[in-house]
Amino acid sequence: MVVEIIGMFNFLSRQKLPYSEVLSILHRFNNQFNPSLEEECSLDKYAKKISEKALLELCFDKGVVIGYIAYYENYKDHYCFITSFAVDSAYRKQGIAQSLFSNLLHNCNNEISEILLEVAKTNFAAISFYTKMGFIHVENREKKYLLKRKI
Repeated sequence: MVVEIIGMFNFLSRQKLPYSEVLSILHRFNNQFNPSLEEECSLDKYAKKISEKALLELCFDKGVVIGYIAYYENYKDHYCFITSFAVDSAYRKQGIAQSLFSNLLHNCNNEISEILLEVAKTNFAAISFYTKMGFIHVENREKKYLLKRKI
């Protein structure tokens, strides 16, 4: 477990969380997505998948999760796939997303050479952020773009 204190926030890296904690995080951030997570999938099934297969980068303020990245590392194909990334709207524009992403880059397994993610075509703020973080558009999907960044 890696604990960093950046400013007044605490960060934990490469965490595996039990189903109940992942489900709680997903419920907390559900409506911060557009469309909401519940509109896209079953939160119960998604929490189960994340708790079983994903690692998380987490940011806390006074013990409450205020931002996270959930991701899968695929060693066979040498990539990391970000499945979910959110920062509480009350904490945005404070460098938390950049810090979480920097922690992910720093803590990715050495076998990983690129990061992939999907973003809703209508989520202009996220697209702008990912572009600033060095992601490029690689594929159009029905309602999303597939983006990629080399490490």
